[in-house]
Amino acid sequence: MFILNYHGVSERVDEFEKVFQKHLPLAVFREQMERISKKKNPLSLNEFLSQYKDRRLKSNDVLVSFDDGYKNLLDGAVGIIKSLNIPAVFSIATERVDAPSFWADEVERAIRFSLKASIEIEGRKFDLSDTNRRIKTLIEIKSWMKNMMLEENRRVRLLLLSVAGVSGDEHNLEKFKIMTWEEIKDLTNDSYFNVVHHSHRHYPLSKLGTAEKIVEDVALSVKGLRKIGIEPEVFVYPFGRKEDCGEEVKVVVKDLGFIQGWTVQNKPVDYKDPFEVYRLEMTGDNFEKIFQ
Repeated sequence: MFILNYHGVSERVDEFEKVFQKHLPLAVFREQMERISKKKNPLSLNEFLSQYKDRRLKSNDVLVSFDDGYKNLLDGAVGIIKSLNIPAVFSIATERVDAPSFWADEVERAIRFSLKASIEIEGRKFDLSDTNRRIKTLIEIKSWMKNMMLEENRRVRLLLLSVAGVSGDEHNLEKFKIMTWEEIKDLTNDSYFNVVHHSHRHYPLSKLGTAEKIVEDVALSVKGLRKIGIEPEVFVYPFGRKEDCGEEVKVVVKDLGFIQGWTVQNKPVDYKDPFEVYRLEMTGDNFEKIFQ
């Protein structure tokens, strides 16, 4: 069985989204959910956790999940899955609720909306002379920054915004906006949906600097969601790469009361490690893998 990993769903998809596929076109999402409704067995989070524990998951089972709590999900995706009786899980990074956007979205805004034809950061030159070159630059910069320690990422991000001439809250497209606490609370009151933890800062825990900062981040995540009645159950690792859920991170997550940790390694779920549960990122042709 697969856990499907989505982010946003939007009616309008531009050249940037055609490349990054973080926000799926609404029509494509609807088609996917209709196929799941007809050909798969969608599970709720509680059903998944119970059947995982008892090793009763079947190959035809799927679980739909959305990372980051993008507000655009409320405009179409939520209605589609409810109409098809498909449960879903929403993972929330507590620091970003009510905030302008995630750091990666701020980087995208800087590259998208800079009026400059080129920029230079830390001795590295980047071409912004047309849309294709801006997309190439964005891929390169995001890949570079994902591997930085948190404080270095913040420093370079602020430098990028300054060099690009774009402020942190400027050009905040609808697709970048995150749900409010009230909207997240409304999800928890709906029997179709569950809300789970996605860290506090939405940054790889192994890149925070010290063991104490890892504990602090997960504890702040617990504290934030506890305010709306969510207790530790599933922890969704930011970025979800294998290197983002090393043993030091898993120990903290387990010690703070979680029973599972989810990654994004594009594999079917297995029972090897409940703190490294695989998900399938819904980009490219990955959706077709669940029918193979």
